[in-house]
Amino acid sequence: MGTKGRDIAIWGIYFTLPLALVMVKLGYDTLARGVYLLALVSGIWLLYFQFITVPIAIRKSRSSGLKRVVVLPIVRPWANWMIKQHMNADYKKAYEIHIISKPTNLWEFVAALEADLRIIDAKYKDCLFLWETSAPVPSNFRKLIKRHIKVGSAFWQKSGWPIPRPPFVSRQLKRGQVRSGALVWKGE
Repeated sequence: MGTKGRDIAIWGIYFTLPLALVMVKLGYDTLARGVYLLALVSGIWLLYFQFITVPIAIRKSRSSGLKRVVVLPIVRPWANWMIKQHMNADYKKAYEIHIISKPTNLWEFVAALEADLRIIDAKYKDCLFLWETSAPVPSNFRKLIKRHIKVGSAFWQKSGWPIPRPPFVSRQLKRGQVRSGALVWKGE
């Protein structure tokens, strides 16, 4: 489910564990077991995501030639839920785009990001890409997004996704500069 699914699981743990402790203190043992089970399932999913899904996505991204970007696969129902208010898209697979290394020089960063986007253009046809970033986006990619917005296969908004980042976990993005969006990449 990607990083936003991870955030939901973390919020679930943050709320279910204290709730289960209160239920045990109040004598609702059976209900508390169910809530503990929900926290356990969320924890197992988090471990699977962090130690299996993410390393596989990094390896596959590196093997396809991407240097600054990692494409993290997400399940279709989750992707449809994320984009449902903005667009109705037809695509084969869905991915989140993540920038993983900090730029040392802004111009080198933008050039490397543009090179990675060209690789994505060549290798990932008919795929949905979701992102949330405060990083500078290359002008060629901004133009591509604007063209796709006109035909209804993309959106780009000046805010993050509606799921808040949990405390102590997620990297904080620059407030006021966060943009999120999606694009069905048809190959340009």
